[in-house]
Amino acid sequence: MNKDKKTALQRLDERICIIEKAIRKLDPSNLLERVAALETGDASNITFSADAACRYLNMKKSMLYKLTSAKEIPYYKPEGKRIYFVRAELDKWMQRNPSPTVDEMMRRSQEYMANRKKVPNNKQ
Repeated sequence: MNKDKKTALQRLDERICIIEKAIRKLDPSNLLERVAALETGDASNITFSADAACRYLNMKKSMLYKLTSAKEIPYYKPEGKRIYFVRAELDKWMQRNPSPTVDEMMRRSQEYMANRKKVPNNKQ
C-alpha cells in the first residue's frame, strides 16, 4: 500500500512538472511570478497591457480604447505608443458609482422624510 501512495505521489509530481512547463511555454516572461503575486495578495501594482486589461475588465478592445480616448479610465503611455493599466486603478474605476441596496435606499428615504421641512397647509 505504501508503494501505491508513492507511485500516486510520483505521478502527481510529474503532472505538476508538465503543467509548469506548459505555463512557461505560454508566457516565458514572468507569468509564474505574477501568479505568485496574485496568490499572496501583493498584486495591486500589477501592470496590464491593453489585451490583459480587456480580459481583466471583460470588455472588447474597442470599448477600452473608447474609454481611454475619452479619458474616462486611468492609463499610462510611457513611450507614447502602447498603453498600460494598473490593476489597483482599474479596480477603483470598476467600483465607482455603486448601486445602493434596498436597505440603503430605505434608510435614505427615512432620513429624507425625517429631515424635510413641513410645509404648512394654507388651504381654508
